[in-house]
Amino acid sequence: MPGTILVLGAERLLVRETVDAVLQENRELEAVRLSGESTTLAQALDEVRTRDLLGGAKAVVLLDADAVVAESAQMEALATYASRPSPAGLLVVHLSKLDGRLKAAKALRASAEVREATPPAIWKLPDWVQGRAQRRHGLRIDRAAAQALVARLGEDLARLDNELERFAVQLAPRTSISLEDVTGSTEEQRSPAAFEAANALEDGNLEAALIAIEAGFGEGVKSRSGTVTDSRGIAPMMLGTLHSAWVKLLRFHLCLQAGLNEADAAKRVGVSPKASRFFLPRAKRHRLARLVECHGAFLQADRALKTSQASGRQVIERLVVQLLA
Repeated sequence: MPGTILVLGAERLLVRETVDAVLQENRELEAVRLSGESTTLAQALDEVRTRDLLGGAKAVVLLDADAVVAESAQMEALATYASRPSPAGLLVVHLSKLDGRLKAAKALRASAEVREATPPAIWKLPDWVQGRAQRRHGLRIDRAAAQALVARLGEDLARLDNELERFAVQLAPRTSISLEDVTGSTEEQRSPAAFEAANALEDGNLEAALIAIEAGFGEGVKSRSGTVTDSRGIAPMMLGTLHSAWVKLLRFHLCLQAGLNEADAAKRVGVSPKASRFFLPRAKRHRLARLVECHGAFLQADRALKTSQASGRQVIERLVVQLLA
């Protein structure tokens, strides 16, 4: 079917699977894959306007096209093509994000079919892991094991999927993954600064939180051995850690509202008796109404990390200021 399909998202696994699904839907077309790193928009449009050797239509895929349409004139040219596509083929364009404020971007979205390749919010990743394990690998992984896997590997879906595939091979003929399997064989990624930021958040200390965030983006994500494994993964890891701290505070106050005493409420949200002497003074600095009111800010930050032009550090700093101002 001639036309233009826009694939939006930066998560490589979802982008690949979305593009593969489009090509499968149009398997009667000859597939031509191009990279935005070595192809201009004009070359991609020439390709899609040219029929194959047998006179048939083609499906032309232009991956990583952000730089290709970085200038407004190029975005306008793509939007113009999408409004009047060539009957000779299907054009599939992958962009990590689309600035909806631009007139040309709005025109492109209106003319093209849009396929979102957006990963789930970081606090929904355990659900994604459980579903992926079952559908793709025929494995059952309990909630605690899925949470541990996300905590250790972060937000990279391809890496999570590779680990599930490794478990499928390693554990066969078993078809279940336990918490012990994850903690015993998956190397943990960590960011001490993320936990320092979470402690500052619980403490209501904006200055300390901002200092920890600055340190975190400077050091990146480290493995247990101390090796920096992913400098880009610090933003989602920081967001997930801060969200866990906020939810713990929220649950604590909901337990108090339900009639539990402070010690039992702290125990209910997973705070050990030893740690409660630090947690309780922090938790009592927050009001339930404020905790509920600001909880949606995490969803906004998660969307901003995936779609906005702001850097990861700017998004996290803006979130913390919003929570503690």
